[in-house]
Amino acid sequence: PLETPSLKISFDAAFQSYAKKSCSGIAGKNSEGTVLGSRMIINNHARTYPFAAEALACLQTIQVVLDLGYRDVVIEGDSRTVVKKLHAQNEDGSVISAYITDAKSLSEICDTCIFKHVLRKENGLAHLLVTEGFEGAKQLIWWKGCLCLVLVRWKRIGGGQTRRISC
Repeated sequence: PLETPSLKISFDAAFQSYAKKSCSGIAGKNSEGTVLGSRMIINNHARTYPFAAEALACLQTIQVVLDLGYRDVVIEGDSRTVVKKLHAQNEDGSVISAYITDAKSLSEICDTCIFKHVLRKENGLAHLLVTEGFEGAKQLIWWKGCLCLVLVRWKRIGGGQTRRISC
């Protein structure tokens, strides 16, 4: 019988069409549900399709999994379209097909790689990462096992100097 994969990793994406930017959020938990880490990636010159941002986030998730050396993984995302295309046997020629093809190819390196659709409410940490990802004044940090938002402001003081203020 197959053992439970050692890592469950969630991805989400946000897209700003006017800036041609997307943000990928990736969050990993072990089989006990303990958060192992997260990553937020700002993608400049992004394609102008929201599904492309989700497909790119999925591809970046697989790259992170492989870079960390995991080979048994469940990858969860809240984009039903992307997950369906990852399960499809044939290429459909859509604008995201290159990302899907690359994601499928990289996933074959894993011993077990299961793609799963989840509701946004089940994808909370990855969604938080992308929601805050475009906010340049906020940083996400780990503190005592929790993800915390820290507001960082730079205040101009006399003589052109700046000072960092955390709230």
